[in-house]
Amino acid sequence: MKFGHILRFNVVEEWRPHYIHYAGLKKIIFEIARLEQEQKQAGAPEGHVLHTDEEPLLHGHASYEMAIAQKENELVTEMDRELADIIAFTLRKEAEMASQLESLDLEVHSLEKQQLRQHNSGRYSFEPLPSLPTLTEEDGKQGLEDKGVQIASGQGGEAKTPLTRAMSASPNLDPTGASRLDAAEAGGPPLSPLSRTMSTSAASMRPERIRLWAASKKAAHRRRSVGHHTSQGDLQQRFIELFTGLNDLVEYLQINREGFRKVIKKHDKLTSSSLKETYWPLIEERYPEHKKDVLHHHINRLVDLYSILYENGDVAAANESLSQNLRQHIKVERNTVWRDMVAMERRTVAATVDAGA
Repeated sequence: MKFGHILRFNVVEEWRPHYIHYAGLKKIIFEIARLEQEQKQAGAPEGHVLHTDEEPLLHGHASYEMAIAQKENELVTEMDRELADIIAFTLRKEAEMASQLESLDLEVHSLEKQQLRQHNSGRYSFEPLPSLPTLTEEDGKQGLEDKGVQIASGQGGEAKTPLTRAMSASPNLDPTGASRLDAAEAGGPPLSPLSRTMSTSAASMRPERIRLWAASKKAAHRRRSVGHHTSQGDLQQRFIELFTGLNDLVEYLQINREGFRKVIKKHDKLTSSSLKETYWPLIEERYPEHKKDVLHHHINRLVDLYSILYENGDVAAANESLSQNLRQHIKVERNTVWRDMVAMERRTVAATVDAGA
């Protein structure tokens, strides 16, 4: 399948203006190739003046070399503009989706606090895992309290589970476990000692969080709470939409980079000059390829959080569930594109037949 068709099949419709304009760039390349071919066929010496009605902008005074140079400059200028737009769009969408992930993260954190309050009030119960570490006051002094975080000892108040104490100690604790440690390993911003301690604590709380959500679902089922299922369904849909958007942005980066490579390859094949030597190094330097690692980190965080809420901590099952929805989304989008392409082809054929008649 030609790249132009691949591009049309994989475009996110709402993002269409921000994809590489492959057809337009090809048109400029074909014009350069035509001028070079005319120059070659005419056997025009260097400096020969081109007179042709096909190029009104030349006004009969520009040389072949000048006409070709103008088209080459036009091509590079257009590629510069498209590269800048793709970079800006990628940075904007990644920041937007990162913000959505943080919002989802904090909302889940808030829901867990509500569930813990329900658990402590006796509305439903679950057995804490006996193997889980408990945070003592002495541990707090040696660990988190040394870094300025106060941990409630539980004396004079209600008994707290390890998860309760960890969340109370840090309102900004990452509910996805050790994901922020993964971010540092993936080239993200370095973690402070405090953040690393909090992430490690969250990782140790993961089994109990899984039990918490399982108990919440069982309690809701017993109560047959319609409102609970509605809110959970809305939350799950947000997971699905964000997972789809993150994967769409990864695909967006891949297909646009491939588009630049295809344009340069076609230019160098059809013309006498080389953009591979002069322009591809700029792509290598400026293209936001590193954002793919950031996006994959966001995806991993999202999948891990989804597994805690909906798949009893099974990350593979969570990834499969979200991917199944993604595949269905892609199928619907491609079927829509295919129908549009067939309809356009039929209109073209009908117009040709009418013209011939």
